[in-house]
Amino acid sequence: MDSVTLAILEFTIFLGGIILFFKAFEAIDISQIFKKGFTLQIRIVYIAFVIISSYLFTQAIMVLFTLFSDLKGI
Repeated sequence: MDSVTLAILEFTIFLGGIILFFKAFEAIDISQIFKKGFTLQIRIVYIAFVIISSYLFTQAIMVLFTLFSDLKGI
């Protein structure tokens, strides 16, 4: 595969991961860690966790994809 196709695939997985982790992190209540009234900080940490998790998920999928494509010789 060429680099443009891999970049599009990686970006698509990243966006899908953001949606997936956004829905998954809705079940976690991190407001117990923060003081009352710090809703902006809670949102910032929440969004940072979602983006970081999505990035790590994307990188793991891309490493596996490149390993398998190297094994198959694509």
